[in-house]
Amino acid sequence: MYLTRRWKILSLIFGKTVGMASTGYFYQAKKTEEALTISITSTIGQVAFPILSKRNNDYSILKSESDSVFKTIILLFTPILLLISVYADEIMVLLYGENWLDAGIYMRLLMYAAVFMVMENLNRTFIKSLGKGQPILYISLIKRSVGIMFLFVMLFVNEKYLVQTYVFTAFLGFLINQIAFSILTNTSFFDSVIQTIKLLIPNVFLLVLLSLVYSAFESLLTKICITGLISLIYYLSVLYYLGYRISTLKKILKK
Repeated sequence: MYLTRRWKILSLIFGKTVGMASTGYFYQAKKTEEALTISITSTIGQVAFPILSKRNNDYSILKSESDSVFKTIILLFTPILLLISVYADEIMVLLYGENWLDAGIYMRLLMYAAVFMVMENLNRTFIKSLGKGQPILYISLIKRSVGIMFLFVMLFVNEKYLVQTYVFTAFLGFLINQIAFSILTNTSFFDSVIQTIKLLIPNVFLLVLLSLVYSAFESLLTKICITGLISLIYYLSVLYYLGYRISTLKKILKK
């Protein structure tokens, strides 16, 4: 709900500052990104919340389980969002036609925001699993206030960077949720941030590699083939790394 309201405010500001054409491109890109993000976060919530909520009587176990879920989701789902960002132009044309090519730049930026939104919603699920509803209300109010404040400040500074500011507010939303979860579980926020950075490093490396492939070749077919090969190697490596965690998760789900 918070994210939906925030981007509706951004759409309103867009319409007043950069024109209706750009607003239309942004709206179409955001609608596509939101469909993907909501499907990911809702699935995560439906699967993770029942499992974690059964362990809210022991914060050390819940934190360990949360870290395992967070690690698995970031390593498996973030590359998909980054892959879409690389091929944003082609995807928008494929979905909506040549007239929507200019929506690609917004799609690309929104995919970066989607990475932080997924992490933000993961932490929100972890907080909900603690069985404490009131902190979620306060956290949502803080995030909403901070996000809107940054958007309006950027409106007066330079409206050309509103979408980039939106990405930044998504990052802030993740940080606020991470701080709250660390406080509620009495764990180190600094350690959590370091762990997140470690998880994002292979994703950043993958993004750079895929971007180089995209810019180095003219043929779309060649780009897709090489991208597919790189993605396959990445996921085989990640699945090997997460093998015992996936096996453990299957056992938990069967129970």
